[in-house]
Amino acid sequence: MNIAIWTVDEKAILDSVVILLDNTRRTADRDQLRKNIHALEIQAWAIGLYPPIIECNRLGSGERNIETLVMTLIEKYPAEDLFAMPSKAVLGRGFVISKVNLFYMLLLLIGNDPAGEDLVARVRECILHSIISVLTEDVLMELIGDPYNCAVVREQAARALATMWEFRTDPEADNFNPALALLWRVRRESLPVYGTLMGTHEYLRLNGRADETCREYILHASDIDDETDALEEFLFGICYEDLVIIKQRMASERRTCIDRKELTAMVGKDSVFLCGGDEDPLELYRFFNHRRKRAFVRRNSQVKGPIRTFEENFLSYLLIKNIGKEAEVLSGRQVEAEA
Repeated sequence: MNIAIWTVDEKAILDSVVILLDNTRRTADRDQLRKNIHALEIQAWAIGLYPPIIECNRLGSGERNIETLVMTLIEKYPAEDLFAMPSKAVLGRGFVISKVNLFYMLLLLIGNDPAGEDLVARVRECILHSIISVLTEDVLMELIGDPYNCAVVREQAARALATMWEFRTDPEADNFNPALALLWRVRRESLPVYGTLMGTHEYLRLNGRADETCREYILHASDIDDETDALEEFLFGICYEDLVIIKQRMASERRTCIDRKELTAMVGKDSVFLCGGDEDPLELYRFFNHRRKRAFVRRNSQVKGPIRTFEENFLSYLLIKNIGKEAEVLSGRQVEAEA
């Protein structure tokens, strides 16, 4: 079976690990790795058997196309959760998760072998790439499932999802939003200093490495309390409620600053994310998932704090901004046609 599901670097990494296992005579490990690789290729082959998501397909007297998919997602998600998604999309998500698991398997196989030391960072980068794809899908699904979002945002999120689902197994497809992916990478590499908890250092680090669109959004969010609170969660790696507790305690103790060790002791290490240089790419997903669950509870119980994650707010902003750009292009074309 010859199915293209690997990038050039992924294929080189897999070949290198097989050679490493051969050289160390770990034939059982090598054979198991090959079986898992083959299983992943079969998954991709099975996904390819399903009809295209973004094209028109007839079934009996009915018709399925991108418009009917968008309508179904908006009407039925999240009430029907996975059952509102096309089979190709569900299998595609499973494929990406299987790919992540395969690369974690590579880390285990490499272990502390000096011969594989140069491969570890490359394997982690492959894992991070796939996790960002899953994160992007989750953010888009949250936008679709939030009834408080405007219809235009939900529709655009559904269209973006459909495109992602269609090309899930294509190794050259960028199944994520570039601006959002950049912010995740910047945040993962930028450890918060905390200090006064004003966020000056953290904002400067983010601004220094982000693109113009992100800087525009931060300026936009600074005028909206809910979005500012969500951004603070993202920058500090701590949920809103814990930030409130820490700030209140600092005020009561008349303290002007706090360091990472003191902060972790206050709220517990399980409540603080991306603050200690954790190299595990999954920490990024844990971080988002933690904030997403908290936001969902606030939204439904109507308690104080951000009702969406920073990522949802930012991607919603991008989708609306892109709609505006498309409208400008269409308006320009109409003027040209009338001239």
